[in-house]
Amino acid sequence: QDFIPVRASSSMPFVAPVVKHEGRALLDGALLAPIPYQKALDAGYEKLIVVLTRNEGYRKKKGIPKFLLKSV
Repeated sequence: QDFIPVRASSSMPFVAPVVKHEGRALLDGALLAPIPYQKALDAGYEKLIVVLTRNEGYRKKKGIPKFLLKSV
């Protein structure tokens, strides 16, 4: 039971089933906020550390079509 939110963090939209927990439907949020720094700033944190795992200058070539994101 304690691992349900963890399971949701790896539940890929369009591929894996939605995880239900405490009356909420949960999916991994990385499509909408790959680095959710704004949430930390809103919570009052003033200093953030972001560890990047790609070469400097890396950019994804294609994004997720917006019509698919609206369906989630």
